[in-house]
Amino acid sequence: MTTTTTTSRAVDGAPVPPALLVEPIRGRGRLSVAFRLLLVLPQAVALYLLSLVGVVVVLLGWLAALVLGRLPAPFARYLAHLTSYATRVNAYLWLLTDRYPPFRLSADDYPVRVELAPGRLNRLAVLFRLLLAIPAAILSTLATGGWLVSSFVIWLLVLVLGRVPGALFDATTAVLRYSMRYTAYSWLVTAAYPWGLFGDRPALGAAVDAGPAEEAPPRPGLLVLSGGAKLLVALFLVLGVVELGAAGAASVVAAGNLRTTTEARSDFTAAYDTLTARIQQYQQQVADCGARPELACVQAADAELAGAFEAFGGELRRIEFPASAQDEAAELERRTDRIAGAFRELSTAGGPRAYERLASSTQQLGNDFDRQAQAVAEALSGTGAPSG
Repeated sequence: MTTTTTTSRAVDGAPVPPALLVEPIRGRGRLSVAFRLLLVLPQAVALYLLSLVGVVVVLLGWLAALVLGRLPAPFARYLAHLTSYATRVNAYLWLLTDRYPPFRLSADDYPVRVELAPGRLNRLAVLFRLLLAIPAAILSTLATGGWLVSSFVIWLLVLVLGRVPGALFDATTAVLRYSMRYTAYSWLVTAAYPWGLFGDRPALGAAVDAGPAEEAPPRPGLLVLSGGAKLLVALFLVLGVVELGAAGAASVVAAGNLRTTTEARSDFTAAYDTLTARIQQYQQQVADCGARPELACVQAADAELAGAFEAFGGELRRIEFPASAQDEAAELERRTDRIAGAFRELSTAGGPRAYERLASSTQQLGNDFDRQAQAVAEALSGTGAPSG
């Protein structure tokens, strides 16, 4: 690898894509690999905090670039260093190096370096940067997502071998480089559109101004992938597509479940409120029957209440409950049928004694019904009971 110092100085002329330089040391300490996720956590926290500042800098820089045609120097310097720092952390996480990243924005002596040169920006391209970046964002998301899907297998392979196989090393470098280039383009640190996911052609290393008799030096960070490395990059893309499709399908299912749950909760609450209002009317009807009510007066109220419970049971069977509440709803249906049947028997009891014997069980049936109704409401919403 050609040793090149990371720079953030502005250059004029044709935009130069950021280069990623990784020292090709493939041996890995198994202990470091085993605890890589744990070791990288402090770096992830630091990177998160720095990125929060970076979001503000990008927004302000976007406005400034529309006017100036370039990022202000302090903004460009911070975002270039932040891009480099994020790349070092990801390289360590992705097992491209065993050396722990330093907690600083600039680290020219680190084995993973970014050569980045902010420069002039096209104001029209700045204005539509979000739209322009969409294709690169999709490609970067798919490649990175596919690598992450494969990450456990990669981690296990490196842990067992104690080294990163050459094709895997180069393919991972290619994915990381493309992700870095996409980030730099999105953050306005470069005007060069992201490319090179499948590596570079050797001819691209020739210097543009090299004379016919002089040998052109290779471009810093030139990455020429073998056939195996390209196949791995293609595999990452395929896995990324599968992962994205699975996530999309899961989102559709989740949205459908949410819609079903919301509708069921609304319908259940409305039916329960109607039943609650009917129970209150029943209590008033019984009170209107007098201190020593005639049996026929009370039984007329019982018959109406039995009809109210039967109607509530019909509403329960009509509602499409989500899977999380189907068992509770089925049990509530059974208890609704029992209490409706009990009040129906009360309404046809042959005399006071028969009525009293049947009425003794209705209080317990009512308590069981209330508890089960609350269980259904909690299954639909997680907390609380049905209103009313």
